Amino acid sequence: MNTNPAKYKLSKLEKETIFLFNEQEQTAIVSTYNARLQKALAKIDDPQCKLLKQADDYVEYSIPKKWIKVHTPRPPKVMTEEQRQQAAERMRVMWQKQKERREQNKQAATEETTNE
Repeated sequence: MNTNPAKYKLSKLEKETIFLFNEQEQTAIVSTYNARLQKALAKIDDPQCKLLKQADDYVEYSIPKKWIKVHTPRPPKVMTEEQRQQAAERMRVMWQKQKERREQNKQAATEETTNE
C-alpha cells in the first residue's frame, strides 16, 4: 500500500459523506466526496451556503440545519386490473394526440419551406 498522501487514492468505501450538526447551533457541516452532491451545493446561490474547505475531490460546506431533510419513500401505487386498463387507454390516447401534433408541425414546416 502506498502511504504517500499525495499519491494515495481513496477507495469508494473511504469516500464518505457526513452531515454534522448539534442541537444548539443552527448550521450544519456537510463534508463530501460525492460529485453529485458537490455540484448541487456549488449551484446554491445563497449567502447561508458557505464553502469552508476544498481539496481535489472533497468539499466541506456550512449550510442551515433546516435545509437537511429526510424523505420517506412513497409506497408503490396498487392498481386494480380495471384501473390499469383505464390508465393504458389514457396513455394510448395521449400518445396518439402527440403523434398527430408532431405530424401537423412537420406538415406546417414543410409547407413553409415550399412557400419560400
